[in-house]
Amino acid sequence: MLTLLENLFAKKKKKVARADRAPGAPKDGQGTRLASDWPRVRSSLAEIGAKHVLLHGDAESFATAKAELPGVALLWVSHALGDVAAGAKYAEDQAWGDFDAAICVGTELPARYRQALRLMVARNASRPVLWVGAGFEYCGGTLSAPLEADEVEGLLFNHFQEFFGVKDALQFRIEVYHGPEVKRFYRILEPNQSLVIRLSDHFKARQHPVSLAAFVEHPVLTRDRHYRLRLCADVFWKDSFTTLHSAHEFNRSPDRKVEFRAPAWMVRDGAMALTIPNFDRKAMNAQEVEAIAGDKSSKSPRNSGLYIEQSTLARNGIADDGMFGWRYRGFGGSNWFVLENGAALSAGHEGNIAGNHHASCPILDRDDLAADAEDLARFRKIEEAGFILEPHAVPITPAGSELTFAYESDAANPDQPHLRIDFFAADGEHLGTHRFTKTQKGPLFTDDMLRLWDDPAGERLASPWSAMTG
Repeated sequence: MLTLLENLFAKKKKKVARADRAPGAPKDGQGTRLASDWPRVRSSLAEIGAKHVLLHGDAESFATAKAELPGVALLWVSHALGDVAAGAKYAEDQAWGDFDAAICVGTELPARYRQALRLMVARNASRPVLWVGAGFEYCGGTLSAPLEADEVEGLLFNHFQEFFGVKDALQFRIEVYHGPEVKRFYRILEPNQSLVIRLSDHFKARQHPVSLAAFVEHPVLTRDRHYRLRLCADVFWKDSFTTLHSAHEFNRSPDRKVEFRAPAWMVRDGAMALTIPNFDRKAMNAQEVEAIAGDKSSKSPRNSGLYIEQSTLARNGIADDGMFGWRYRGFGGSNWFVLENGAALSAGHEGNIAGNHHASCPILDRDDLAADAEDLARFRKIEEAGFILEPHAVPITPAGSELTFAYESDAANPDQPHLRIDFFAADGEHLGTHRFTKTQKGPLFTDDMLRLWDDPAGERLASPWSAMTG
């Protein structure tokens, strides 16, 4: 187990009084909630060409809907006996799948919405159930892929019952972006149901990078803890693929600064690509993307007509201790990809793709974050108490295994060369510690760690990977 030893402590900050919130909730509880109004509903109906719509609401809401939606044939339905007595059809008796969409509005909105989802998923899980009101929670995730990708296969899983106890059917809005285009559809999933989203089903020929996105809105989701939805995908290129999970960058100012960097040694022969989203269409042509490859910097204008762009930097002889870096403003949630040519690989392989979502990190080295005496004293006190900060578990594979694991943090800013390795037996016994300074760029493999330690106790090291694979 590795631990970063310096620059771990931020300066003490004055505490700010806050209202009570659920454990793990964001500082701004409104960050997980949203409202939906009639213009939003009109836009959604127009997008799918809806003509026949169920209106699940009270009498006042039905009257408002008729005024707000001219040209749309509305059938008033409700679960409330008072509404039925006033002329509404009983919601349970209707053929929900025969309508283009449904709208929930008015009193008892959460109950109406839950019932509408339950009835719609039983008839046609692809019909949208829209709503007008406020206070629903939302979660979302975006996952991008470079232009070079041959295929993207996403998996959307309704995990909310397992993690948050939400037993309702949930409606997901799925969006597939390709440069200036977006295709949008809906799917209601029962708890623990999943949906495969293939890029080729929506865009067969491509000239731009792409992105899959999924969003869910409901009266209760994470109870204000966060708005992250884990959309996963395999991104295929040549005879290789990489598996990613989604990013979650929402409600960002157009002026928000995004910076990211990665070590050049990650690309042995080829290039690194960064996707640059503009999903909310707030980026302006006057804004620029700055890209750094080693000691060279270049700038290019944003294209406000695209939902997603791409910047690609070739290795081209950059030293192992050099960096690739990007800086731009606006919507975050970039994904980076290593695209290696066959020359960097074993015989018979055509290419290698690897990737992940970006992690915010200044692209220029910082020298203003050194730990002072107070910070170091606090660290010593915590270490003496037996706590380990910033641990990274590294599995050990058996001798001869074709799979091996490593650790690296070469893009850290400021640099973090001083490391500590802790070794453990299968029963959890702490076998020893080794401290050292990493002097070479690149991954530190478990074999390297064992050679550095060089202790007979290594015979007792736990190999969880061996136990899992038999």
